[in-house]
Amino acid sequence: MKGGLFVCRKALQLLVLEMLGDGFSYNDIRTRYAIGNSTITDINKKFKTMDVTLKQLHSMTPKMVEQMFYPNAHPRKEAPLPDFEKVYKKLTDKNSRANLYFIWIDYKKLYPDGYQYTQFKHYFKLWLDENHLESNLRMAINRVPGEIMYIDWAGDTLDLVYTDVPGELQTAHFFYNNIRCK
Repeated sequence: MKGGLFVCRKALQLLVLEMLGDGFSYNDIRTRYAIGNSTITDINKKFKTMDVTLKQLHSMTPKMVEQMFYPNAHPRKEAPLPDFEKVYKKLTDKNSRANLYFIWIDYKKLYPDGYQYTQFKHYFKLWLDENHLESNLRMAINRVPGEIMYIDWAGDTLDLVYTDVPGELQTAHFFYNNIRCK
């Protein structure tokens, strides 16, 4: 590790302030703690605007020091999470064709300022882990290799120029097939 030292953010802030107070240069501090000039300047400026002493900072918990130096300027709105038990039941119901993405879309319709899909998946996985449930939800299909060919529509249509009628656009639907061998 550059600088050869690992310190938590509280210790780093305090050590930087102490080194500045003892007359060390930015280069000395930068080399010792592997931080940039802007970080040193940021810590120093923030400390000067605070109404606390270095001794008071030493007596604070790391969380308090963290909040003093780096307050959350844009706190997250308290977005409600769905009832994950209902989500799980919907996903595991044999007659349901739902998947987590479509459940999230319904959630976003109800709560436009709610969690984005990545966070939604994260909290759902946490719920699964807390409840000791299977996180690898899959649609199980029993199959004999080569017995069934699965055909699915690939999505949007595409306008194509058909060669028999020059310049006329034809709408094409794309399908794909899959013969499973596992």
